[in-house]
Amino acid sequence: MSTAARRAVSYFGSQVGVAVKNSSVVVKCVCIAVTLCYFLTFSESAVNALTVTPGTLLPPRFHIWTAFTSVFVELHWWLVVIDLIVVGLCAKLIEPMWGALEMLIFFEVINCLVVLSSVVIYFVAYCVTSDERLLFDTHIHGLTGYVAAVCVAVKQIMPDHVLFKLPIAGTIKFRNRNLPLLLLLGLVIVCAAKLTEWVYFWMFLCGTYAGFIYLRYLQKHSNGARGDESEAFDFATFFPNVLQPPVGRVVNVFHAILVKLRILKKHQRKYNFAESLPTGITVTLPGSSHLDAERRK
Repeated sequence: MSTAARRAVSYFGSQVGVAVKNSSVVVKCVCIAVTLCYFLTFSESAVNALTVTPGTLLPPRFHIWTAFTSVFVELHWWLVVIDLIVVGLCAKLIEPMWGALEMLIFFEVINCLVVLSSVVIYFVAYCVTSDERLLFDTHIHGLTGYVAAVCVAVKQIMPDHVLFKLPIAGTIKFRNRNLPLLLLLGLVIVCAAKLTEWVYFWMFLCGTYAGFIYLRYLQKHSNGARGDESEAFDFATFFPNVLQPPVGRVVNVFHAILVKLRILKKHQRKYNFAESLPTGITVTLPGSSHLDAERRK
């Protein structure tokens, strides 16, 4: 390892250590669990017992506990490092705004949604291919889906923060709102090169959409409101401008299905009739509330 790489690892390690040290019990427990479970992965029987296998999660075997234990299991040390960095980022950036309880709810909801949606994907793939290996040789585990959801949360908090620039065609700027798509494309390349399993791609994809659904429609705020109705947090804004119209149409179809299944409520858009109201009465536009302003600040 080069000197620069050692310095980078040392710097990130110290920052994560400080963040975790000053964080809540929730963050500390997640970091400890991820670290301890890594050492259990040297036992194949432990991996089979703790990770989700699509064919055993549902009846008749019904290994439901794996939906909760699998998120702490990483088979590679570098994934453990990434998980700890992301959890440390949550402790430093997100937890002070949300609080420990909301962090715990976000963690549990996202990981359960990622596990369930990934299992559904593999069941659908099995129905198409009749390949039993998809059900019994696939292990769903780790915090890849949660990492994706954290990227969505960071995008919501500060979407226009510039991550880096490329001196191509003038200057191309990559912002926080581009982070989920960039990481997803990177996973496609890594999985296509057979450097890792495709399960990570599906988990990241499911985590991205689960994070958006939770933050957009479900998260309860201190003022009693739910979600984030601002146009700046629309799912299409994760994509380049040219792709936003078709992506928006596809997302609307998914949203209509979820509303039909009564998983989500119908999205009610509000309009500002301030100009027609008597003096002294104001109407707040969606996304322009004090809570939204504080979050983005």
